Amino acid sequence: MIERSFECAPALMPYPNLFKPLDLGFITLPNRVLMGSMHTGLEDHARDYDKLAAYFAERARG
Repeated sequence: MIERSFECAPALMPYPNLFKPLDLGFITLPNRVLMGSMHTGLEDHARDYDKLAAYFAERARG
């Protein structure tokens, strides 16, 4: 995993906790940035499942 540091002056960072870890009790997330659900057009056909898996794997890698 790539370690990233986001240090910023408070006035420039309206969400100071955005890049801080979030402890949910059963898992700790490295930050609070989420990818919303979206339609890619790849989920409609079984033949595209490998492409869809690659799409999400790339996003998970960051």
